[in-house]
Amino acid sequence: MAVQALTCEQLRARYTLEAGEVWTADNMRIMIRDHYPALFRSMCKNANVNTIGDNTVWAEYYDGGHALLRGTAGTGKSVFMFIMFVEFLKMLRAPPTEGVVDVDGVVVFNPAVSSIAIQWDGIYGGHPIVFRHGDDSMDYRRRVHLFDAGADKPVLRLPASQGEGYFLATASANPIHYRAWDSKQVGMKRQYSVLWSVEELVLLVKHLGKGNSISRQQVYDRYAVVGGVPRLILRQDARHLLATVRYRVASITMDMVRTVIGTCEANPEDLLHTGSEKDAFSMFAMDVKAEGDFDDVKVCYRPLVNSGSGTRYSALGLYTCR
Repeated sequence: MAVQALTCEQLRARYTLEAGEVWTADNMRIMIRDHYPALFRSMCKNANVNTIGDNTVWAEYYDGGHALLRGTAGTGKSVFMFIMFVEFLKMLRAPPTEGVVDVDGVVVFNPAVSSIAIQWDGIYGGHPIVFRHGDDSMDYRRRVHLFDAGADKPVLRLPASQGEGYFLATASANPIHYRAWDSKQVGMKRQYSVLWSVEELVLLVKHLGKGNSISRQQVYDRYAVVGGVPRLILRQDARHLLATVRYRVASITMDMVRTVIGTCEANPEDLLHTGSEKDAFSMFAMDVKAEGDFDDVKVCYRPLVNSGSGTRYSALGLYTCR
């Protein structure tokens, strides 16, 4: 990661968490979506970032904070994890005398961070990497842990006993990733990734330099088939997506339908994970609408794909909010 060598001033100059900004890091180009600042604020709130370095709260029983972002596969949760890493790296590199920064009463910048431990799928086989700074770098009460769940064995399942400290994680909707994590605290708040709008996808194609190979109309055509999932939009044309969808729609059972519309006890999130094959994707999606901010969201479960005519029933009529 080239960003790890940057100073706080360099990080601030290159990476501003504001809607519409485009970050460049190594070979990555990252578009800051409109809701990302609010989502980061909510993650900081649930992870109790404001208490990092506050010895008074640790004087009695206290275990820090935990926050988890999950949702439909392919919507950019791992990218958002990188964004969070950069934001916490700014805190790590900042002088300890610098003051905290809050947004609407929630601390989103705390220079008391003295170390960051990351465990990410696809990076060092999912094994821990620790970044330290300052005399308190070994203090677990000042350490931020960032997990990105995935196929690598060390992060296939997020840990159940996160321990004491500050833990933030991202995961796809496959329950194997987050079931143990959820067991840590009863009633733990959850954050969810948001499906992309078609206009966002058009901008993303432009920022990624793919405008010559994927036209605006092609984005619209692909979006009409699979909705707001960038991984699918960027990977296949509409014809191949539609052929895959028509093949996969036969696997939708009435039990799945009952789950989505809430007439059985099964968890709708169990329908949202992908298979193991390279281009696998779910036939259902988690649509998220923020109510004011990302501390309170309405989650809707709906079919992700439009298979066109000839299906057994009108899957697009299913749309359940909870």
